[in-house]
Amino acid sequence: MSEQLIELPQGWVTLGRAVQGAAIDAQSDAEAAALWLRAKGGRSANTFDSYRREALRLLLWLGEQRLALAELKVEHVHLYSAHLANPPKH
Repeated sequence: MSEQLIELPQGWVTLGRAVQGAAIDAQSDAEAAALWLRAKGGRSANTFDSYRREALRLLLWLGEQRLALAELKVEHVHLYSAHLANPPKH
């Protein structure tokens, strides 16, 4: 589908999968992020690039935590915010 908008590193697999009853028709977290990017990133090229970069960062962090988007809770958001304040070099 639209997963090409969010290109994960070679061999990187997200745990996200289709959620029954979801409001969007995405088969993975990367597809969900790409759909969001298409909906919200069209204001300008800079907005699109910034949103894509941040979506990729979130997906990579989720993969490292072995979490899917559908599993995010408030405490995960706090952990992610702390991660952004001091990200690893990779």
